[in-house]
Amino acid sequence: MKKLFFLLFLVTFFNLSLKKVWALETNRSSFEISPAFLEATISDQQQISENNITLTNNTQSALEVEVFLTEFTQTGHFGMINFVSNLEGNYLKNTTSFISINKDRLVIDPKTAEKIIVRVENRPSLSPGGHYFALIARVINNNDDHSTQKVSPALSSLFLIRKEGGEMTNLSLKSLDWDPGRLTFKIPQRIELLFINEGNVHVVPRGSVVLRDIFGNQIFQGIINEESSYILPGTQRKIPVRIKSSSSIFPLLFITMEVQGYAAGSDYKFLFESSFFYINQFLFLTIIIVPIILILARIFLKKGKFRVKKKENVSKLKKN
Repeated sequence: MKKLFFLLFLVTFFNLSLKKVWALETNRSSFEISPAFLEATISDQQQISENNITLTNNTQSALEVEVFLTEFTQTGHFGMINFVSNLEGNYLKNTTSFISINKDRLVIDPKTAEKIIVRVENRPSLSPGGHYFALIARVINNNDDHSTQKVSPALSSLFLIRKEGGEMTNLSLKSLDWDPGRLTFKIPQRIELLFINEGNVHVVPRGSVVLRDIFGNQIFQGIINEESSYILPGTQRKIPVRIKSSSSIFPLLFITMEVQGYAAGSDYKFLFESSFFYINQFLFLTIIIVPIILILARIFLKKGKFRVKKKENVSKLKKN
């Protein structure tokens, strides 16, 4: 009887867990924001830039939504986005006057979408370079009585502003996580490049990693930043590069590696070169191990011959 109750408990718990997971999965798409990010460029002659953000209600009931702007920053080596908040962890709403939205609260009917206009004014107080904001849309009232998910969702759309007339691009390649030195035994399938942006505007690195043999033939290649990741001003970011073989190679080579590229939309370029010897690890083991085996075999053979001669001499002395 105890075992039966225990099994019923497990089945009930399992079903409840499935319902909770199902509710979380289905509610992820119940409220949507698009696009995920916007990039706007303001020229000296342009006075106003207006951009649309779309909020979509996919539920069966009306949603009351709060909308506001907050600044965001980029931290860490992998582009983590942090929204500016106070000590209590609440978002700090934007108070700057050059960027604004036409609505801060709205009701979205079931199965409909509403547009929010983000307005940027080119004021003298707006400094040249990059400015970074996020539009936060947070549900504050969900009238769907059938909803099992009670956590109010909050979505964001990132807004990257570039003001021309004084922007400075300064992108440099700081380091690679693979250092072949003078001699290497293996070419990695993936390397990471650490970039640093010391300018005042966001950049997108482009370029390639190319390995050539002594005759200038391309033997390995990788494309830098295939995902078109941004690097914000004053930050560092690691960009992974997949290294693919372009042709078959000899087990012993002199290789030159070139890492070259540029910041998209500018004339700023970066270059890194390194030369090294490559020896296939299996060839290296063969070169090292085979002579050792031959030497040891020769030593053992000599010892065996010496023992045979010693036994022969002993038997002769006994006969005499």
